Amino acid sequence: MEFVLTKEEQEKANAFHKKCRKKYAGAIGGAFTYSFTPTSMGVIASVECGFCKEKLVLTDFNDW
Repeated sequence: MEFVLTKEEQEKANAFHKKCRKKYAGAIGGAFTYSFTPTSMGVIASVECGFCKEKLVLTDFNDW
């Protein structure tokens, strides 16, 4: 199974990264965890910061 972010979701994730990036997270930047939750209506995409534990839902539910 393959999960892909839309352009709008990627833009939201990039803004979230800039806001949360406070510490060095290693060469591969493993500070952020992406989650994809399949539902009967679509896939919910979210990203969580490993340092501050803030989470952002990237999916725009109005598109469903």
